[in-house]
Amino acid sequence: MPQPLINYHFGTKLKLWQASVDFLFDELIKDLAIFSSSLRDLEPVDALKVTLRRHVEFVARRPEFFMIAIVEGREDTERLAYLMERYINPLNKTMEELILAAQKKGQIKNAPVLNLLEIMIGATIIFFGPSAAFRFSEAFLTEGAGPSVRHADVVVDVLFHGLAL
Repeated sequence: MPQPLINYHFGTKLKLWQASVDFLFDELIKDLAIFSSSLRDLEPVDALKVTLRRHVEFVARRPEFFMIAIVEGREDTERLAYLMERYINPLNKTMEELILAAQKKGQIKNAPVLNLLEIMIGATIIFFGPSAAFRFSEAFLTEGAGPSVRHADVVVDVLFHGLAL
């Protein structure tokens, strides 16, 4: 797109980037809004499990979300600040609140919240996030939603029941 058109419609390249990211991340915001109200009646540990499952489903459907965060996270820029403030911090805050509530009720270990958050988020994104091409592989296409459901099951089982037999 020629620079004069960017200036005319958006003012700056940054505002064009923000509009593009807002368009892409609108799905995440809608997903979070839809299911967040349904968490009210759940115990914190159950709400945490549902949140982790939703996160796996979203990343499996939209691995580019993770890739944008990784690319932008390499440098401290206005774009990273925008992503953090508008999308990543709200998700982290929700997870932190659920972790603290579950700890307060004795439903999960009283480990440092930041460590638990990083483990949980990392476990949900690593299977689908690193390669946007994964979702186009033959195995993914033939299984449909299978890989994301199976991965969510494994994440929740291992995080909440451990690896020990």
